[in-house]
Amino acid sequence: MAIAKQSSSQAVSAREFKHRVLTCLNKLSDRDTYSAAATELESIAKNTIPLIPLPSPSNFSLISLSVLP
Repeated sequence: MAIAKQSSSQAVSAREFKHRVLTCLNKLSDRDTYSAAATELESIAKNTIPLIPLPSPSNFSLISLSVLP
């Protein structure tokens, strides 16, 4: 029973995490929410994968991937 409850809570947590990331990705398409979404995704990445160094802003920029005019 405890294992089922633990895996159930992990599934909920994973679903919430996925929803949070997808929401941020959707916000990237709107120039009004772009900055906040980029900041939130960077925060998620730093807190989720602390052992993998992220590229520095001078080497990589999400802005260069933007399709905004």
